[in-house]
Amino acid sequence: MLRKKQDRRSRVYANRRAWPSSSSSSSSSSGLSLLASVLFTPKRGRTSVATPPTRPDYGKKIHPKVKELLTWQVEECRVPVQEAMIGFGKNTYYKWKNATANKKKRGPKRKLSVAKLKEIRNDMQQKKFCNQSQAAVVNEVSQATISRTLDSHSKELGLKKMSRKRGASKRTDGNQPRVFDMQLSFAVAYDKLEMAEMSHGDEAPLYYGFGDHSKYGYAPVGQGCYVEQPYRWKKANMICVISFSPPKILKISVQDRPFKDDDCYNFYSKMQEPPDHAPNLNGEAVTKLLYPTNARYFFHDLLGRAGRAKNPQKSHFHPDIPRAFAAEGIREMKLPPQGHYFSPQEPINRDIQNYARKWRPREREDENNTNYGPQTFMEVEMMLNDMLIDIRKVDENGDTKERRWVTSAYHTRGDSHYFYNEMQKLSEGLEKAYNEVKRKRNTIRRKTKFTVLFDRLDGKGPRAIECHNLDMDKKKLKRVGYREKLAAKRQPPCRVTPEEEICQWIAPSGPSQAVGTGGAVV
Repeated sequence: MLRKKQDRRSRVYANRRAWPSSSSSSSSSSGLSLLASVLFTPKRGRTSVATPPTRPDYGKKIHPKVKELLTWQVEECRVPVQEAMIGFGKNTYYKWKNATANKKKRGPKRKLSVAKLKEIRNDMQQKKFCNQSQAAVVNEVSQATISRTLDSHSKELGLKKMSRKRGASKRTDGNQPRVFDMQLSFAVAYDKLEMAEMSHGDEAPLYYGFGDHSKYGYAPVGQGCYVEQPYRWKKANMICVISFSPPKILKISVQDRPFKDDDCYNFYSKMQEPPDHAPNLNGEAVTKLLYPTNARYFFHDLLGRAGRAKNPQKSHFHPDIPRAFAAEGIREMKLPPQGHYFSPQEPINRDIQNYARKWRPREREDENNTNYGPQTFMEVEMMLNDMLIDIRKVDENGDTKERRWVTSAYHTRGDSHYFYNEMQKLSEGLEKAYNEVKRKRNTIRRKTKFTVLFDRLDGKGPRAIECHNLDMDKKKLKRVGYREKLAAKRQPPCRVTPEEEICQWIAPSGPSQAVGTGGAVV
């Protein structure tokens, strides 16, 4: 018996020594020709076994093409394993086969089923848990299990892994279906206007204070990075107005307090003297600046509505603002709730804020002081003044950055396509409410009220939210005529606006009803 085993081993070793060496160029060429001959041989029944390619010494990895050749002979050409794996052994083939098979990993049974895994993913996406620790406590597992569930276990099921990230701020009202109704009503009217007839205004914060405005830095691997930051940033408030024809920034003003009471009215309708260190700020009244342009409609948001006030009288709701614009032949209009989807001023505000982060006064441009961004309120004014100078410089193509900024902003949000695109990115609950509002508006006659079920995620279940099925008033879309313009000029300044003349977005909202309570008012 021992002699038979020795004879077998000697035959195997003799066959291996008979194979050509891998170091020779002739052997490599012969190996490639052999591989090509085998791969391109017609698959008709059982094929003859060719001499295996060169195998290096033990301890070295086998080339993947050699594995592919040998497994192809066994699986496709139906060559017996003993014949195809001469010199390797049939156990090697089964080892290769088992390595590529989808075998379950060894270890303890998973604590969460596939259905529970998907449920946790959905709960985390719906922000039912603040963090992984809270989700672990509720589901009675460890935090590591939740982490694996969102990462590797999700990937095994063909799902994208989930990571913690800073969420984009998106306001959701308790009566969000009613907001969708207002937005859809405005979108239809908004698309009927020409961009050349539009002008927009908006307010935005500008932060200033001690230190660099960047929250990021660089450090060697394994070492922490520290950035000098103040305890609390100071905030200035900017107001800006743009027009599309021509594409330019008409007027910018800034103050160290919020815009309220008569601040917006003074900015729109009165001359404001610029400061000595920032001569490009303030200036003539917006109504006077818009008159030589092609603008016939001026849009701004609902700043100044005090909660659910039926008759607001401050900020953008100042009673005399519509009359001041009408005296110059311009229709003043207010965007619906969450009207940033329709405001080209939003991208302009972002561009100005990005410029502020990179700005540094010339006297501070030295090696000893590397702080970027305005550090005082005076520097905020200087920054805006420098920004207007820089973006109005004519380049070699005869173009300016100001024109590119404003043109791009209007092409992005000068109609309703941006709003409709953003509605496709809503979460599951909001998307369901939006589609329901859209469906009922297409099937129910205008100004006929309807209800939509909406879950506020407050633990009280879905509620029936009443929508007014609004239709944008055609009178609002008409240009200011000669008679209306003349009457606005003759009319004395208003102090109180009648409740019936407030924009339709401020219609008093009735109480919501809880579903399943027999129609009881909540």
